[in-house]
Amino acid sequence: MNQDQLGGIVRAILPPLVTWLVAKNIIPAGSADAIISAAVAIAAAGWSVVSNKTGKVIGSK
Repeated sequence: MNQDQLGGIVRAILPPLVTWLVAKNIIPAGSADAIISAAVAIAAAGWSVVSNKTGKVIGSK
């Protein structure tokens, strides 16, 4: 799985999940966009850490 695939999965799953949470009054409606944006950013950062470990980078020993 690459970063584009992971990002696509996150972007496909988060909006319906956040919409459901808003409908259940678990999170405020005004926070939905911020929560989705934060989750996508965290997923991208996490993937970057995993895919750029020492030994996987060209030129590292």
